Amino acid sequence: MFSNTRNKIKLSIFHPNIRSLNKNYHELYCFLQSLNIEFDVLVLSEIWLTNLELFSNIFAGYTFYYDAPCSSTVGGVGVFVKNDYSCTVIDNLKISTSNCNKVENIWIEISKDKLKFIIGAIYRHPNHNIHEFATMLESSLYSISKHKVPCIITGDINIDLCKYESHAATTEYIDMLLVNNFLPVITMPSRITDSTATIIDHMYYFEGNNCKNDNFVKSGNLWSDITDHLPDFMSIIGNDSAKCAANRPLIRLFSSKNTQKFCSLVHNTAWDEVYSNDSVDACYNSFENKISSCFELSFPYVRLSRCQIQRRARPTRCI
Repeated sequence: MFSNTRNKIKLSIFHPNIRSLNKNYHELYCFLQSLNIEFDVLVLSEIWLTNLELFSNIFAGYTFYYDAPCSSTVGGVGVFVKNDYSCTVIDNLKISTSNCNKVENIWIEISKDKLKFIIGAIYRHPNHNIHEFATMLESSLYSISKHKVPCIITGDINIDLCKYESHAATTEYIDMLLVNNFLPVITMPSRITDSTATIIDHMYYFEGNNCKNDNFVKSGNLWSDITDHLPDFMSIIGNDSAKCAANRPLIRLFSSKNTQKFCSLVHNTAWDEVYSNDSVDACYNSFENKISSCFELSFPYVRLSRCQIQRRARPTRCI
């Protein structure tokens, strides 16, 4: 897949829960070297606190940003960004950590040529209040929506998406993401044991408001035994114009303007041929042809716009 789309990839992101960068950096480096793609952004969850400064140069051509745990050695999140991107840390999006909402996170705006993205990297410690985390995250999502810049959020969130239908707090959390137009793109379990399979490593994609680009997303999990979490990835791939048009169906627009045009054409149509013909079949065929002509002129087929596709695909809730 990467070989076939290499020249069309606009941004690629890789995220593993590394369970101590100090311990597993060598295995991570070897794993990335074995892949057929060089990711633009590497987001690492649970980097832990040990020797972080020593690992800022383990990936040549990348700059390292991180938010280390402050109350223990466990946790933390780091981001490696390719040096051909300009980067700015966005501090006002940062989620505050507390005793009941323990979280490390970092937000970066990256740009290259005409491309611009916001990257959010989050590690949420397990067994903390989901509702409080969701409330604080929603504040950041609201700020992002005003930027109108595409955004990808990823990390080990420790909220199992498999529990959407069985756990009220999880349901409310996912609904909050969808209402703010952040779509979870990892839908297969990322942590698998002998008795459980959970989706706790997440990626969310926000396309950005007034987005004119025809892109599609490829995402999934990769097989690795570095830790007990499977790494996940996401690529934003540019679409060619022919494929874009093929993906947007043809529709008729029954707007008030088109409806008024139809009424006007029917009103000004000459019906003498229908009234003067003695054959019922001929009269009907003439009537049908004239009405059909007015209809086709008033309601021609047009391509469904991207905005309309997004509105149709947007989930709704029954109350």
